[in-house]
Amino acid sequence: MNKRKEKETAKRKAAQEKYEKKGAMQEPIVKAKKNEEPVYVLRQNGGMKVARIVFWGMLIFIFIRGVASCFQTDKEDVVAQMIQDFKADYSEFSNQNAEVMAFAQSFAKEYLTYQIRGEAEYKQRLTPYVTAAFLNNEINDCKATARATYVEAYRIEEYSENQVDVYVLAEMEYESRILGEDGKTYTTEISTSQIVLKVPVYMQDNLYIVESLPLMVTDSQLLAGYKVAEYTGTALSEDKTDKVTISVKNFLKAYFEQDDSVINYYLSGSADKEDFSGLDGRFSFVEIETINCYQEEGGDIICLVTFKIKDTENNVEMLQKINLFMQESGGKFYINSMDTRTGNLNIQ
Repeated sequence: MNKRKEKETAKRKAAQEKYEKKGAMQEPIVKAKKNEEPVYVLRQNGGMKVARIVFWGMLIFIFIRGVASCFQTDKEDVVAQMIQDFKADYSEFSNQNAEVMAFAQSFAKEYLTYQIRGEAEYKQRLTPYVTAAFLNNEINDCKATARATYVEAYRIEEYSENQVDVYVLAEMEYESRILGEDGKTYTTEISTSQIVLKVPVYMQDNLYIVESLPLMVTDSQLLAGYKVAEYTGTALSEDKTDKVTISVKNFLKAYFEQDDSVINYYLSGSADKEDFSGLDGRFSFVEIETINCYQEEGGDIICLVTFKIKDTENNVEMLQKINLFMQESGGKFYINSMDTRTGNLNIQ
């Protein structure tokens, strides 16, 4: 009985140990499976997220670049087209202005030229320029003879979109018959005058017509109240001025009377020789009237020179004024530049 109990106890104990041993061996496997699965899934999900971010980032970048490129191209195309349109409009405007001025100029020459008792011929010459109503007026009684020897259209004023006033300058020559002292014979005298004509022109489809009688006007283009500001600076010493005067005199004689090889001798190394093409004796140098020389802070010497030249065609003497920029080298003075004006100098 005791042996049987001991035997059953031993069996239960062996079964218990076998059960515990089996449980100990299986538990790590279960735990390993539970731990391994989440780690694998997390790594997989993280990689996919990074790939998606990179992919969409690249798509967005490419899209933005493409859109920007389109806008840039459109902008450049628009600017290029604007420039092209401006050039075309300006060219058309310039051409039309030239045409209407030429038209008014031709009309003015015919309008201001007439012969005594030549009314019919006068109106016939005006026909290509004016309306029929224009010719119905008694435009000119033609009691004398006059000629427009020179005409120039020089200014346009817009009156409306299709109407302009063209200003034409004319040099006139008038014939007058003067009865002699004997009361029988006549002599012809010529006088000259200058007039300005304001011509009203209508324009349509590049065609033009003088739509009304022109008006004699005074149209001075002289700028009133203009004043010349004299140059002021540090005067050169008397000794240096004398030396500079000799150099300037020799230069002017070479400039008016000799060729470029002689002129170049008086120019500095920095002078632009193309600005000093001489006159080869067409005029001759006479003398210096006045010369004022000044020392600039940078070392340049400014000379304001008034002198006379002679026209070799008729020996008429004429006054000239220039400014010279000069520099000293080795005790000698050379020309850097020459320009008109002795006042209102643009000196930086």
